[in-house]
Amino acid sequence: MKTIFTLFSILLSFYGYSQTFPNKEWTVNPNTSDIGWDPIKMKHFNDFIVDSTKVTGLMIIQKGEIVYQYGNLEQLSRVASCRKSILSMLFGKYVEDGTIKLNETIGDLKIDDIGGILPIEKKATVQDLLSARSAVFKNTNITVPNANLPQRGSHEPGSYWLYNNWDFDTYGTIFELKTKKNIYDEVESQLAIPLNFQDWNRGAQHKVANPSSNSPMYHMWLSTRDFARIGYLMLNRGNWNGKQLISKYWVDEMLKERTNYKEVNDHVDYFKGAQLDIGYGYSWWLVQNTEDYRFKNAFFAAGSWGNGIVVYPNIDTVLAFVTCELYERINSSDIRQKIRYKAADIFNPEWDKQYVTTNNNAAITLTEIQKKEYLGRYQLAKRPPVTIKNTVQGIFVELPNGRNQELIPIKGDKFILKGQYIAGNIPKTIQFVRDEKGNVNELVLLVDANKELKFKKIL
Repeated sequence: MKTIFTLFSILLSFYGYSQTFPNKEWTVNPNTSDIGWDPIKMKHFNDFIVDSTKVTGLMIIQKGEIVYQYGNLEQLSRVASCRKSILSMLFGKYVEDGTIKLNETIGDLKIDDIGGILPIEKKATVQDLLSARSAVFKNTNITVPNANLPQRGSHEPGSYWLYNNWDFDTYGTIFELKTKKNIYDEVESQLAIPLNFQDWNRGAQHKVANPSSNSPMYHMWLSTRDFARIGYLMLNRGNWNGKQLISKYWVDEMLKERTNYKEVNDHVDYFKGAQLDIGYGYSWWLVQNTEDYRFKNAFFAAGSWGNGIVVYPNIDTVLAFVTCELYERINSSDIRQKIRYKAADIFNPEWDKQYVTTNNNAAITLTEIQKKEYLGRYQLAKRPPVTIKNTVQGIFVELPNGRNQELIPIKGDKFILKGQYIAGNIPKTIQFVRDEKGNVNELVLLVDANKELKFKKIL
């Protein structure tokens, strides 16, 4: 039986609950409904991922344990623009030791590019680049659609937010220029090794030349389960099992608002009217303007096709998902937004108060002769059959996976599933159907108001 939590007590438990850190493997929590995850919404989320998305791997982690997983979690996938958020993490140690100075300008660093850099643009600082506020409006793949790209030189650096790959690729060049280190070697030393990545492949990492810029794109290939480790590090403010890999100061700097959601909405049409308002920090997206405690202080890395790391600090949860580009499948921006919202929306410590349970339904009494009429095996098309059996505890349906579900007789040949939580006041029912001689020959499972499955009796 699920323990009932008040919202107050569950939040207290989060603040006092020590985190679990994965070693070689993630731990799976087998009792997610007991810790606040709505089983009906979880099923709906799974149906959404399977039926409406092209996602190839997805994990939801709470307090270091898997509460949901889907797809191929080991497969390496190009994580698209999430690379920018990851590189932002690597800046921290070099900003703090003075190797990289955030107030240095691209003019100071003698950064040039194809077609030249305007004098006003040379005033853009490293901080401006990290914030996507350089005001260098070179059209090198504007990855967030903009109907009206500003004219070159029309804004002072720092005064205008534009999600433009020029900024991100250029600060990749600056990172290697100042540190004398390869980006991928730094991913390995700062993240892959200390976080014990399960699928890291240094040989799979390589840059891609940009024909319109001197700075290449530093794409990254990661698995879903390693992606989740990065998110879990960010959830713990840079601390991994007692070791501070990225300083709390730098995590806070990355997640400090550099662009308010109102400016993002003005510049990005598809964020207008979305379920969540989104601002921007140092290459991390920030959830803003929400009263829902599950989304307060949340932040995420986002990549095209359908890649993302989302951190929900108030519920100690991380979402990681990838869509492998090898299959040439793309999730729309709307689908990506829905994934981020729906994942946290599953969590509700008082979920069972929203549903009626079938346990309170009064059962009618059946004689042993009546029970015997229902017993046997029933099959849907060519799927493995289910078995209706009688025990001292009552009538059960045995599923192909060996699980037993008790049935409650309620009227005539109709039964409901015991222990079921009912959404929309429509319980799952089993109706036995008789032939013209009065013999039971079919089982009809009512899934919902619009769906029923018919199983023929075979024994």
